[in-house]
Amino acid sequence: MSKCPLCFTQLNSDEYAFTVRGTGNPGVENPVASDYAGYQVLQEGMIKLSRPEGDAAWYPNPGRTLMESEAPAGTDIESEVCPECYFPLPDGWRQAGVTCIGLSGARASGKSLYIAVLVKALSQYMVSRGTRLVPVNESTRDDYSKIYEEQLFVEQEVLNTTVPAKNSTVRLRPLIYSLGLINGKRQYLVLRDVAGEELENLPAPAERLHLSFLSRADGIIFMFDPLAVDAVRRRLQDLVPAQIRTIGDPAVVLNNLQILSQGTLGSGRFAVALSKFDALQHLRNVDDAQWSPIMSNPGAGFMRQTSDGGPFDENDSQLVSAEVRSLLKLIGGEEIVTQVRNPHSGQVVPHRFFATSSLGEPPEGSSLSRLGIAPYRVLDPVLWILAENGAM
Repeated sequence: MSKCPLCFTQLNSDEYAFTVRGTGNPGVENPVASDYAGYQVLQEGMIKLSRPEGDAAWYPNPGRTLMESEAPAGTDIESEVCPECYFPLPDGWRQAGVTCIGLSGARASGKSLYIAVLVKALSQYMVSRGTRLVPVNESTRDDYSKIYEEQLFVEQEVLNTTVPAKNSTVRLRPLIYSLGLINGKRQYLVLRDVAGEELENLPAPAERLHLSFLSRADGIIFMFDPLAVDAVRRRLQDLVPAQIRTIGDPAVVLNNLQILSQGTLGSGRFAVALSKFDALQHLRNVDDAQWSPIMSNPGAGFMRQTSDGGPFDENDSQLVSAEVRSLLKLIGGEEIVTQVRNPHSGQVVPHRFFATSSLGEPPEGSSLSRLGIAPYRVLDPVLWILAENGAM
Protein backbone atom coordinates (compact mmCIF):
# COMPACT_ATOMS: atom_id res chain seq x y z
CA MET A 1 0.00 0.00 0.00
CA SER A 2 0.96 3.61 -0.50
CA LYS A 3 1.38 6.06 2.38
CA CYS A 4 0.45 9.67 2.96
CA PRO A 5 3.54 11.87 2.51
CA LEU A 6 2.65 14.00 5.54
CA CYS A 7 1.24 11.78 8.30
CA PHE A 8 2.73 8.55 6.86
CA THR A 9 -0.60 6.73 7.34
CA GLN A 10 -1.18 3.80 5.00
CA LEU A 11 -3.80 4.56 2.36
CA ASN A 12 -6.43 1.90 1.83
CA SER A 13 -8.94 1.47 -0.97
CA ASP A 14 -11.98 1.95 1.29
CA GLU A 15 -11.55 5.62 2.21
CA TYR A 16 -11.04 8.64 -0.06
CA ALA A 17 -11.15 12.41 0.42
CA PHE A 18 -11.06 15.34 -2.01
CA THR A 19 -10.87 19.09 -1.55
CA VAL A 20 -13.03 21.40 -3.69
CA ARG A 21 -12.51 24.90 -5.06
CA GLY A 22 -14.54 27.56 -6.81
CA THR A 23 -17.20 27.77 -4.11
CA GLY A 24 -16.93 31.54 -3.99
CA ASN A 25 -16.18 31.35 -0.28
CA PRO A 26 -12.82 32.06 1.36
CA GLY A 27 -11.00 29.06 2.71
CA VAL A 28 -11.58 28.22 6.36
CA GLU A 29 -9.13 26.52 8.66
CA ASN A 30 -9.26 22.74 8.79
CA PRO A 31 -8.20 22.12 12.42
CA VAL A 32 -7.32 18.47 11.87
CA ALA A 33 -5.15 19.30 8.86
CA SER A 34 -3.50 22.13 10.81
CA ASP A 35 -2.71 19.91 13.79
CA TYR A 36 -1.12 17.26 11.58
CA ALA A 37 0.86 19.81 9.54
CA GLY A 38 2.05 21.99 12.40
CA TYR A 39 0.88 25.12 10.59
CA GLN A 40 -2.49 26.63 9.59
CA VAL A 41 -4.22 24.87 6.68
CA LEU A 42 -7.10 26.61 4.86
CA GLN A 43 -9.55 24.71 2.64
CA GLU A 44 -12.78 25.71 0.87
CA GLY A 45 -14.53 22.40 1.30
CA MET A 46 -14.21 18.64 1.41
CA ILE A 47 -15.81 15.51 -0.04
CA LYS A 48 -15.25 12.22 1.80
CA LEU A 49 -16.20 8.91 0.22
CA SER A 50 -16.30 5.41 1.75
CA ARG A 51 -16.71 2.04 0.11
CA PRO A 52 -20.25 0.66 0.56
CA GLU A 53 -20.23 -2.51 2.62
CA GLY A 54 -19.73 -5.58 0.47
CA ASP A 55 -19.15 -3.65 -2.78
CA ALA A 56 -15.77 -4.97 -3.96
CA ALA A 57 -16.07 -3.26 -7.36
CA TRP A 58 -16.65 0.23 -5.93
CA TYR A 59 -14.39 3.07 -7.01
CA PRO A 60 -14.78 6.70 -5.90
CA ASN A 61 -16.39 9.18 -8.28
CA PRO A 62 -16.01 12.57 -6.59
CA GLY A 63 -17.21 14.44 -9.68
CA ARG A 64 -20.57 12.71 -9.63
CA THR A 65 -20.86 13.20 -5.88
CA LEU A 66 -20.18 16.90 -6.38
CA MET A 67 -22.83 17.16 -9.12
CA GLU A 68 -25.41 15.51 -6.89
CA SER A 69 -24.62 17.84 -4.01
CA GLU A 70 -25.87 21.38 -3.44
CA ALA A 71 -22.49 22.92 -4.16
CA PRO A 72 -22.54 26.35 -5.87
CA ALA A 73 -22.14 26.48 -9.65
CA GLY A 74 -18.48 26.54 -10.68
CA THR A 75 -17.36 24.29 -7.85
CA ASP A 76 -14.99 21.55 -8.92
CA ILE A 77 -12.57 19.02 -7.49
CA GLU A 78 -9.25 20.56 -6.46
CA SER A 79 -7.17 17.60 -5.29
CA GLU A 80 -7.32 14.17 -3.74
CA VAL A 81 -6.11 14.38 -0.15
CA CYS A 82 -5.22 11.94 2.60
CA PRO A 83 -8.43 10.85 4.41
CA GLU A 84 -6.57 11.09 7.74
CA CYS A 85 -4.69 14.42 7.66
CA TYR A 86 -6.09 15.99 4.43
CA PHE A 87 -2.67 16.60 2.87
CA PRO A 88 -2.77 16.77 -0.97
CA LEU A 89 -1.73 13.55 -2.72
CA PRO A 90 0.25 13.83 -5.98
CA ASP A 91 -1.30 12.31 -9.10
CA GLY A 92 -0.99 8.52 -9.24
CA TRP A 93 0.20 8.38 -5.64
CA ARG A 94 -1.94 5.44 -4.57
CA GLN A 95 -0.59 3.22 -7.35
CA ALA A 96 3.08 3.88 -6.55
CA GLY A 97 5.56 2.56 -4.01
CA VAL A 98 6.33 5.09 -1.29
CA THR A 99 9.19 5.07 1.22
CA CYS A 100 8.71 7.57 4.07
CA ILE A 101 11.76 8.55 6.14
CA GLY A 102 11.83 10.77 9.22
CA LEU A 103 14.97 12.60 10.36
CA SER A 104 15.55 12.90 14.09
CA GLY A 105 18.28 13.96 16.46
CA ALA A 106 19.18 16.48 19.11
CA ARG A 107 19.84 20.16 18.46
CA ALA A 108 22.88 20.84 16.24
CA SER A 109 23.29 17.15 15.40
CA GLY A 110 23.41 17.95 11.68
CA LYS A 111 19.97 16.91 10.39
CA SER A 112 19.47 19.89 8.08
CA LEU A 113 23.01 19.64 6.72
CA TYR A 114 22.43 15.97 6.11
CA ILE A 115 19.25 16.60 4.11
CA ALA A 116 20.94 19.33 2.05
CA VAL A 117 23.84 17.08 1.05
CA LEU A 118 21.78 13.88 0.82
CA VAL A 119 19.53 15.24 -1.93
CA LYS A 120 22.54 16.24 -4.04
CA ALA A 121 24.26 12.88 -3.49
CA LEU A 122 21.10 10.89 -4.16
CA SER A 123 20.50 12.85 -7.36
CA GLN A 124 23.95 11.86 -8.64
CA TYR A 125 23.45 8.28 -7.51
CA MET A 126 20.12 7.89 -9.31
CA VAL A 127 21.65 9.16 -12.56
CA SER A 128 24.36 6.50 -12.26
CA ARG A 129 21.57 3.93 -11.82
CA GLY A 130 19.88 5.00 -15.04
CA THR A 131 17.10 7.18 -13.63
CA ARG A 132 16.63 10.62 -12.06
CA LEU A 133 15.65 12.13 -8.73
CA VAL A 134 12.82 14.57 -9.49
CA PRO A 135 10.91 16.87 -7.07
CA VAL A 136 7.24 15.92 -7.24
CA ASN A 137 5.81 19.37 -6.53
CA GLU A 138 6.75 23.03 -6.38
CA SER A 139 6.82 23.08 -2.58
CA THR A 140 9.55 20.42 -2.56
CA ARG A 141 11.58 22.31 -5.15
CA ASP A 142 11.13 25.67 -3.40
CA ASP A 143 11.64 24.41 0.15
CA TYR A 144 14.82 22.53 -0.69
CA SER A 145 16.20 25.56 -2.50
CA LYS A 146 15.32 28.14 0.17
CA ILE A 147 15.81 26.14 3.37
CA TYR A 148 18.77 23.95 2.45
CA GLU A 149 20.48 24.62 -0.88
CA GLU A 150 21.02 28.39 -1.02
CA GLN A 151 22.64 28.84 2.39
CA LEU A 152 24.90 25.80 2.16
CA PHE A 153 25.88 25.60 -1.50
CA VAL A 154 25.58 29.25 -2.57
CA GLU A 155 26.38 31.23 0.57
CA GLN A 156 28.77 28.52 1.83
CA GLU A 157 27.44 28.77 5.38
CA VAL A 158 26.33 26.22 7.94
CA LEU A 159 22.54 25.89 8.00
CA ASN A 160 20.43 27.36 10.76
CA THR A 161 18.94 24.95 13.26
CA THR A 162 15.35 23.88 12.62
CA VAL A 163 12.83 25.90 14.63
CA PRO A 164 9.95 24.10 16.44
CA ALA A 165 6.72 24.16 14.43
CA LYS A 166 4.80 26.46 16.77
CA ASN A 167 7.56 29.11 16.70
CA SER A 168 8.49 28.88 13.03
CA THR A 169 7.50 31.17 10.19
CA VAL A 170 8.70 28.47 7.78
CA ARG A 171 6.33 25.66 6.89
CA LEU A 172 8.29 22.46 7.39
CA ARG A 173 6.64 20.48 4.61
CA PRO A 174 7.70 17.03 3.44
CA LEU A 175 10.25 16.82 0.66
CA ILE A 176 8.77 14.47 -1.95
CA TYR A 177 10.89 13.00 -4.75
CA SER A 178 10.24 10.59 -7.58
CA LEU A 179 12.91 7.90 -7.93
CA GLY A 180 11.56 6.87 -11.33
CA LEU A 181 10.50 3.40 -12.43
CA ILE A 182 12.28 0.71 -10.43
CA ASN A 183 11.54 -2.92 -11.25
CA GLY A 184 8.53 -1.79 -13.28
CA LYS A 185 6.93 0.31 -10.53
CA ARG A 186 7.15 4.02 -9.84
CA GLN A 187 8.84 4.70 -6.52
CA TYR A 188 8.73 7.82 -4.37
CA LEU A 189 10.89 8.95 -1.46
CA VAL A 190 9.55 11.26 1.27
CA LEU A 191 11.88 13.04 3.72
CA ARG A 192 10.60 14.84 6.82
CA ASP A 193 12.68 16.87 9.25
CA VAL A 194 11.88 17.72 12.88
CA ALA A 195 13.38 20.38 15.13
CA GLY A 196 15.80 18.82 17.61
CA GLU A 197 14.55 21.22 20.26
CA GLU A 198 11.04 19.85 19.82
CA LEU A 199 12.26 16.27 20.24
CA GLU A 200 14.18 17.21 23.38
CA ASN A 201 11.19 18.99 24.92
CA LEU A 202 8.06 17.26 23.69
CA PRO A 203 4.90 19.36 23.42
CA ALA A 204 1.93 18.37 25.57
CA PRO A 205 0.22 15.17 24.33
CA ALA A 206 -2.66 17.16 22.83
CA GLU A 207 -0.21 19.32 20.84
CA ARG A 208 2.09 16.73 19.28
CA LEU A 209 -0.05 15.33 16.45
CA HIS A 210 2.38 16.91 13.95
CA LEU A 211 5.11 14.61 15.32
CA SER A 212 3.05 11.42 15.12
CA PHE A 213 4.33 10.61 11.62
CA LEU A 214 7.55 9.32 13.19
CA SER A 215 5.70 6.33 14.63
CA ARG A 216 4.54 5.34 11.12
CA ALA A 217 7.74 5.96 9.15
CA ASP A 218 9.28 3.25 6.99
CA GLY A 219 12.56 4.38 8.45
CA ILE A 220 13.90 6.84 11.02
CA ILE A 221 17.42 8.21 10.72
CA PHE A 222 18.67 9.21 14.16
CA MET A 223 21.64 11.58 13.97
CA PHE A 224 24.10 11.08 16.83
CA ASP A 225 26.69 13.86 17.13
CA PRO A 226 29.91 12.49 18.68
CA LEU A 227 30.73 16.01 19.87
CA ALA A 228 27.83 15.65 22.30
CA VAL A 229 30.16 13.39 24.32
CA ASP A 230 32.36 15.40 26.70
CA ALA A 231 35.32 13.02 26.44
CA VAL A 232 35.39 13.29 22.65
CA ARG A 233 34.97 17.06 22.71
CA ARG A 234 37.89 17.44 25.14
CA ARG A 235 40.20 15.29 23.02
CA LEU A 236 39.37 17.28 19.90
CA GLN A 237 39.37 20.79 21.35
CA ASP A 238 42.71 21.73 19.74
CA LEU A 239 42.16 19.74 16.54
CA VAL A 240 38.78 20.91 15.24
CA PRO A 241 37.10 24.34 15.46
CA ALA A 242 34.75 24.80 18.40
CA GLN A 243 31.03 24.44 17.67
CA ILE A 244 29.09 27.69 17.72
CA ARG A 245 25.79 26.04 18.66
CA THR A 246 24.87 24.19 21.84
CA ILE A 247 24.50 20.46 21.26
CA GLY A 248 21.40 18.77 22.66
CA ASP A 249 21.22 15.49 24.57
CA PRO A 250 20.78 12.54 22.17
CA ALA A 251 19.69 10.17 24.95
CA VAL A 252 16.74 12.43 25.79
CA VAL A 253 15.71 12.55 22.13
CA LEU A 254 15.91 8.78 21.81
CA ASN A 255 13.74 8.34 24.89
CA ASN A 256 11.18 10.81 23.53
CA LEU A 257 11.08 8.97 20.20
CA GLN A 258 10.03 5.91 22.16
CA ILE A 259 7.32 7.95 23.88
CA LEU A 260 6.01 9.14 20.50
CA SER A 261 5.90 5.54 19.26
CA GLN A 262 4.28 4.02 22.35
CA GLY A 263 7.45 2.38 23.66
CA THR A 264 9.08 1.39 20.36
CA LEU A 265 11.36 3.21 17.94
CA GLY A 266 8.77 3.37 15.19
CA SER A 267 7.23 0.72 12.99
CA GLY A 268 9.98 0.55 10.36
CA ARG A 269 13.77 0.55 10.27
CA PHE A 270 15.87 2.56 12.70
CA ALA A 271 19.20 3.91 11.46
CA VAL A 272 21.64 5.37 13.99
CA ALA A 273 23.92 7.67 11.98
CA LEU A 274 27.13 8.72 13.70
CA SER A 275 27.16 12.20 12.19
CA LYS A 276 30.21 14.48 11.86
CA PHE A 277 32.40 11.41 11.44
CA ASP A 278 35.00 13.77 9.97
CA ALA A 279 35.55 15.16 13.48
CA LEU A 280 36.22 11.67 14.85
CA GLN A 281 38.71 11.04 12.06
CA HIS A 282 40.88 13.78 13.56
CA LEU A 283 41.45 11.49 16.55
CA ARG A 284 44.11 9.76 14.45
CA ASN A 285 46.25 12.81 15.21
CA VAL A 286 45.82 12.47 18.97
CA ASP A 287 48.76 11.14 20.97
CA ASP A 288 46.66 8.37 22.45
CA ALA A 289 47.46 4.66 22.37
CA GLN A 290 43.76 3.80 22.18
CA TRP A 291 42.31 6.31 19.72
CA SER A 292 45.08 6.86 17.20
CA PRO A 293 45.33 3.20 16.03
CA ILE A 294 41.53 2.89 15.71
CA MET A 295 41.07 5.98 13.57
CA SER A 296 44.23 5.29 11.54
CA ASN A 297 43.27 1.75 10.56
CA PRO A 298 42.82 1.73 6.75
CA GLY A 299 41.29 -1.74 6.92
CA ALA A 300 38.28 -0.60 8.95
CA GLY A 301 35.05 -0.57 6.98
CA PHE A 302 34.02 2.84 8.27
CA MET A 303 37.25 4.34 6.93
CA ARG A 304 36.43 3.39 3.33
CA GLN A 305 34.22 5.51 1.07
CA THR A 306 31.52 3.57 -0.77
CA SER A 307 31.80 3.18 -4.53
CA ASP A 308 29.82 5.63 -6.65
CA GLY A 309 26.73 4.24 -8.29
CA GLY A 310 26.99 0.69 -7.05
CA PRO A 311 24.04 -1.23 -5.62
CA PHE A 312 23.49 -1.26 -1.88
CA ASP A 313 26.17 -3.51 -0.34
CA GLU A 314 24.56 -5.51 2.45
CA ASN A 315 27.81 -7.15 3.59
CA ASP A 316 29.64 -3.82 3.81
CA SER A 317 26.69 -2.30 5.66
CA GLN A 318 26.65 -5.05 8.28
CA LEU A 319 30.42 -4.77 8.79
CA VAL A 320 30.28 -0.99 9.23
CA SER A 321 27.29 -1.34 11.56
CA ALA A 322 29.24 -3.65 13.88
CA GLU A 323 32.24 -1.30 13.83
CA VAL A 324 30.18 1.82 14.53
CA ARG A 325 28.30 0.07 17.32
CA SER A 326 31.63 -0.78 18.99
CA LEU A 327 32.91 2.75 18.37
CA LEU A 328 29.82 4.26 19.98
CA LYS A 329 30.42 2.22 23.11
CA LEU A 330 34.05 3.31 23.14
CA ILE A 331 33.31 7.04 22.90
CA GLY A 332 30.66 6.99 25.62
CA GLY A 333 27.53 6.33 23.60
CA GLU A 334 26.75 2.98 25.21
CA GLU A 335 23.43 4.30 26.51
CA ILE A 336 22.34 4.95 22.92
CA VAL A 337 23.32 1.45 21.82
CA THR A 338 21.46 -0.08 24.77
CA GLN A 339 18.29 1.95 24.14
CA VAL A 340 18.22 0.76 20.53
CA ARG A 341 19.17 -2.88 21.06
CA ASN A 342 17.43 -3.49 24.38
CA PRO A 343 14.49 -1.07 24.82
CA HIS A 344 12.39 -1.23 27.99
CA SER A 345 9.36 -2.25 25.95
CA GLY A 346 11.17 -5.35 24.72
CA GLN A 347 10.05 -4.52 21.17
CA VAL A 348 13.27 -4.33 19.18
CA VAL A 349 12.88 -2.82 15.71
CA PRO A 350 15.23 -3.66 12.81
CA HIS A 351 18.18 -1.32 13.29
CA ARG A 352 21.63 -0.58 11.97
CA PHE A 353 24.52 1.78 12.76
CA PHE A 354 26.21 4.07 10.21
CA ALA A 355 29.13 6.49 9.95
CA THR A 356 28.36 9.66 7.98
CA SER A 357 29.77 13.10 7.35
CA SER A 358 27.82 15.74 5.47
CA LEU A 359 30.67 18.21 5.01
CA GLY A 360 33.85 16.12 5.16
CA GLU A 361 35.57 18.72 7.35
CA PRO A 362 34.37 20.57 10.48
CA PRO A 363 33.09 24.09 9.73
CA GLU A 364 34.92 27.17 10.98
CA GLY A 365 32.29 29.03 12.96
CA SER A 366 29.32 29.56 10.65
CA SER A 367 31.45 29.21 7.51
CA LEU A 368 32.40 26.02 5.73
CA SER A 369 35.94 24.71 5.71
CA ARG A 370 38.17 26.16 2.99
CA LEU A 371 38.47 22.58 1.71
CA GLY A 372 34.84 22.71 0.59
CA ILE A 373 32.15 20.02 0.88
CA ALA A 374 33.16 16.36 0.63
CA PRO A 375 30.29 14.14 1.85
CA TYR A 376 31.16 10.77 3.33
CA ARG A 377 28.77 7.77 3.24
CA VAL A 378 25.67 9.99 3.47
CA LEU A 379 23.68 7.65 1.22
CA ASP A 380 24.19 4.54 3.36
CA PRO A 381 21.23 4.95 5.78
CA VAL A 382 18.77 5.91 3.01
CA LEU A 383 19.87 3.14 0.65
CA TRP A 384 19.48 0.61 3.47
CA ILE A 385 15.91 1.76 4.20
CA LEU A 386 15.03 1.85 0.49
CA ALA A 387 16.46 -1.63 -0.05
CA GLU A 388 14.62 -3.02 2.98
CA ASN A 389 11.40 -1.42 1.69
CA GLY A 390 11.81 -3.05 -1.73
CA ALA A 391 12.36 0.29 -3.45
CA MET A 392 15.94 -0.23 -4.63
